[in-house]
Amino acid sequence: MKTLFNDLMNLCASNEAFYFVDHQYDGVTYRVFTYRLASYSDFLLPGALECRGHTFRLGETPELVSLPMEKFFNIGENPMTMNLDWEQVTYVEDKRDGSLISTVKVGASDFILKSKTSLSSQQARDAMALLGTDAYTGLRDALSELTMQGCTVNMEYTAPDNQIVLGYKEAALRVLNVRYLDNGTYVPLQNVADNQAPFVV
Repeated sequence: MKTLFNDLMNLCASNEAFYFVDHQYDGVTYRVFTYRLASYSDFLLPGALECRGHTFRLGETPELVSLPMEKFFNIGENPMTMNLDWEQVTYVEDKRDGSLISTVKVGASDFILKSKTSLSSQQARDAMALLGTDAYTGLRDALSELTMQGCTVNMEYTAPDNQIVLGYKEAALRVLNVRYLDNGTYVPLQNVADNQAPFVV
């Protein structure tokens, strides 16, 4: 992850399928990298798989503060997902049909939520509001702890007024995965469960 910011800046400068959006929050600029209409060959470029809402706080040295999952593809969609070794699979869950929501470290001891490309989208605001309810106190505390430990928690936000294809009766946040900001590795969810973090609400 040490060269990711430069890799993404070069990617955006050389390929119009990739771009960034700057957002202001509490007087600080946050740069979110993303893509549009990118092809398989585009995703073979350096840094391209990690251009999916990845967010840096700008300053003298850009700091990675939110690390969504890298770009993934359907089974058999392209060579990246052919001839997979299914014995390596450790965890399977149903695919929720909502919006990707990720934690963003802001300051030394706080976090906010973002959608794929925005710190202030309706989905991000609604997800933050959901964390403020009594039912989500445990999850909110777990997100705070994990964020301060240098992780990004990626979740799916589903709600009756956020229908993509499938409908849901209640608003909900479902944790998908947790990534370390320093190296991009994933935290095994069973390890988090051992710490009693409520990863399914």
